Amino acid sequence: MSAGNGSVRVRARWLSPVGLLVFGLAFVGGTGLAEAKGARLHVSLPASVADGATWNIRATGYAGKYDTLGFHAFPGHGCTNTEAAFEDQGPSGGGFVSVTPNQAFDVSVGLIARNPGRHQVCVYLFKHVAPHGRQLHEDVRYQVVAE
Repeated sequence: MSAGNGSVRVRARWLSPVGLLVFGLAFVGGTGLAEAKGARLHVSLPASVADGATWNIRATGYAGKYDTLGFHAFPGHGCTNTEAAFEDQGPSGGGFVSVTPNQAFDVSVGLIARNPGRHQVCVYLFKHVAPHGRQLHEDVRYQVVAE
């Protein structure tokens, strides 16, 4: 066997494990990116609305493992840590919207402003089968002004 053939054979054996390692890291990194992307929630609404006016709560973000948005608007203040705990306090203006897990979302919910004064919006991003479980929430205050 010549020296040239031996060096080619050694190089081929060395490249094979390195090639597999590079391919493996690329594969794991590629699938891990989608799973590592965590849920995000951002809520926007006007700082003040006229009594009787129609207005929108807008929620944007990335659903991650979650599948439901819960919207609540009410006079006063005091969002709870979970959707279920909020529901236990009694009715409020708002509702629920389904979102697709591991997808971005941009949802607007229309409400009618009532009762002048300070109000609050609580928005929850959670799994509908686990309203007491881990979730994201954001609260924003706004003012309803008399016309």
